[in-house]
Amino acid sequence: MKQYFPNIQIFSDVSPFKQEIEFYASYMWVLGLILSADMVFYATCCYTVLYRQDKELQEKVKSFGLPLLVFAFGLSIFSIYVYYTGYIVTDGVTFMAWDITIDFATKFEIFQYISLFQLVFMFGIAMFIALFYTLLHKIFSKGSRNDQI
Repeated sequence: MKQYFPNIQIFSDVSPFKQEIEFYASYMWVLGLILSADMVFYATCCYTVLYRQDKELQEKVKSFGLPLLVFAFGLSIFSIYVYYTGYIVTDGVTFMAWDITIDFATKFEIFQYISLFQLVFMFGIAMFIALFYTLLHKIFSKGSRNDQI
């Protein structure tokens, strides 16, 4: 799995628990990809099959504005990038006065951070797909409505 997902090797280089972190990161990748595929299938069904019958979904899609779409799209791409490349472990993330670096020093940190990263990754995939469909819908339905993107 290390040859497909570079973060597994990066995480094991940083942590003193090399085998545990490789196993847990690989396990979470398998679980995360299965759940991400399920979320992609669900979003595809919602926007292609169920969209015409679900008035609540239609109103929700109409209410999304361009700034919200751009922000959520950028956040989803950033979350996928940070987890896949292991960027948060090698360089850390700085937000205002906080500098977040992770070293996986204990087994609880391994469990805690990899679970959190995988959750953010799955959310990023789901947001990416949902926002992609929302943007396509707004672009192609622009001619039939008077509102702007």
